[in-house]
Amino acid sequence: MQARNALRVMISIKERLFRIESVTRVETVLPPSVPIERGQEKAEGHGSWFGVEDAQGVPVYRRLLDNSLAEGTEVFTGEAREFRRVHTPGRQRTITIFVPEIAEGMLAIHASETDKDGRPSTAKPMFRVNMRELAAQAEKGETHHGRE
Repeated sequence: MQARNALRVMISIKERLFRIESVTRVETVLPPSVPIERGQEKAEGHGSWFGVEDAQGVPVYRRLLDNSLAEGTEVFTGEAREFRRVHTPGRQRTITIFVPEIAEGMLAIHASETDKDGRPSTAKPMFRVNMRELAAQAEKGETHHGRE
């Protein structure tokens, strides 16, 4: 694999607000994309992922995210199940993702939400930003961009 230009994007999340904290241009070998089959361009289902779409809206890169988007914290219970997720509203989380740098397109973060009984909904876009805007922020070299 060959190194290529990518953007390291740090995003803070508090409740339903996403905020870009920093964007840095890096040269790296990106982890492979989740396979995007023809006819499955519009990802559906449960869980969390981010994707990069080209200027025509066709996905070119997609990676799964862990449960860091959920409003909860895993805590030790001391019971047979050692860890449990506890609802912690208002807690700020931060994720760092690496995305291929493309001239035109969009970065989108998709996530499922859970109802009061803990059942997940179908994932939907929670945050979208233009790749050109991310590249401009990386060019500035600032660490707090305030894009919400």
